[in-house]
Amino acid sequence: MVENPAAFPFSGRAPMAMAPIDPRPLSPGLCALWREVVAAEFGWEQDGAFLTVPALTGGRVLSYLPFLSYTDMTPAAAERLAQEAGPRRHLIRVLDPDAPPPSVGDPVTLRASLVGVDADTLWSHLIPPVCRNRVRRAEKAGIQVQQGRDPEMVRRFTVLLAGTLARHGAPMLPPTLVQTLVRETRAEILLAEAAGHDLAGMVVVPDGDLRWVPWIATDRRAAAEAPGDLLIWHLLCECLVDRVRTVDLGRSPMGGGTFRFKRKWGAVPVPLRLVGAGRLLQTRYMLAQQVWRRLPRRLTDELGPKLVGYLVDY
Repeated sequence: MVENPAAFPFSGRAPMAMAPIDPRPLSPGLCALWREVVAAEFGWEQDGAFLTVPALTGGRVLSYLPFLSYTDMTPAAAERLAQEAGPRRHLIRVLDPDAPPPSVGDPVTLRASLVGVDADTLWSHLIPPVCRNRVRRAEKAGIQVQQGRDPEMVRRFTVLLAGTLARHGAPMLPPTLVQTLVRETRAEILLAEAAGHDLAGMVVVPDGDLRWVPWIATDRRAAAEAPGDLLIWHLLCECLVDRVRTVDLGRSPMGGGTFRFKRKWGAVPVPLRLVGAGRLLQTRYMLAQQVWRRLPRRLTDELGPKLVGYLVDY
């Protein structure tokens, strides 16, 4: 279930959640486009609604859909689709707002409502002082936000993303996949930079009056200058101009570092559910993540884009 923002235990108050959080999933149009792009990138075949993905553990898994935290499916629709898969291994990703409260480490996505909010009220009354102070700190440090979707912006972002994923024990996505997804979904790249150095970045995917952030990347050496906070503030301001109702800051493990960062800005956790082989695959990958963090960066940058095509639960 979606928690009461004012009573959530991990980070105290969540003053931004003035309106109820919209629990709707992604749109069918966005999911269909996503499936088409990732299938073309890896040469995967379609099997009904699924993509047939080779698994690192052997065999193949029916996936709906790779590299998405959740899809356009409701939990009930996902169960019906799972029945169509029969005995074949399958994995369906759904947003499950009616699930029991998640435990520490469970995957959630973090959403914030902008319904009935303007920029002045947001800055003065809704976001906590710690966020305002960090935005001011970033501005005083000379950090500026650039926005665009051209290939050079994507390239700069993927450099940041490779480092962030390596720190978290996750292989890097193929840069060509990120490039194509940004182009085809009309996503925007936001980059926080200072003195010619990129310090943080995010991808923002539009889906009607929802904005979804599948990836956030940072240079941890610049954490004290708070470039990530400046990016969030810029994103929220842009969303207000575009009359966006809901901002989804993406997936995080419950109670983890990225969870606390997003929660600080008032985003509310919504449970995610993996229907099918997800829990088994998730357990197997935990050890792999620990090993991946210890490998030389040069090796992970080379192997990562090839490996992700076999990680069904990425």
